[in-house]
Amino acid sequence: MTNQNFQSQHTHAAPDESSEGVVANARNLAGVAGERAKVAVMDTASTVTKQARHLLDRQVGKGARIVGDVGSSVKRAAEELDRSAPQLGELAHVLADRIDVYAKGLRASSTDDLLRSASRITREQPALVFGLTALAGFLVLRTLKSAPSSKPPARANYAVDRTGGTDGF
Repeated sequence: MTNQNFQSQHTHAAPDESSEGVVANARNLAGVAGERAKVAVMDTASTVTKQARHLLDRQVGKGARIVGDVGSSVKRAAEELDRSAPQLGELAHVLADRIDVYAKGLRASSTDDLLRSASRITREQPALVFGLTALAGFLVLRTLKSAPSSKPPARANYAVDRTGGTDGF
């Protein structure tokens, strides 16, 4: 075996071993990078979810306060009605009490509780949910249609008849 044969055999074996090592090292680094990316994505998703829930819980709290304010207003109206129309006053008191119970329940509920309740109602009474959705869509459509438009009103076309009067077309 000559020096050249030894070197050519040795150089062929070394790249194979080193290339396997490089590939194994690259796989290892890719796996570590993938795990780190997965952890980072999960941390980010968890943070975003927590922030969204916190924001929704705050909005539920604001809604509960508004409902409580409506209940207080209905109570005041009921007291006024007690003097002038006792039967309506009694009805308003019952309504005010129900609104207060609803507001207290809303204050004690989390966003997850409300979503579970909505899901349960949707499964149990789909026709009611469909009807309420249709009603809400109708009200939104009517509100948008009745809103003043930014365009100036269209002018009517009038044609002058032969007698000098006008006929509206």
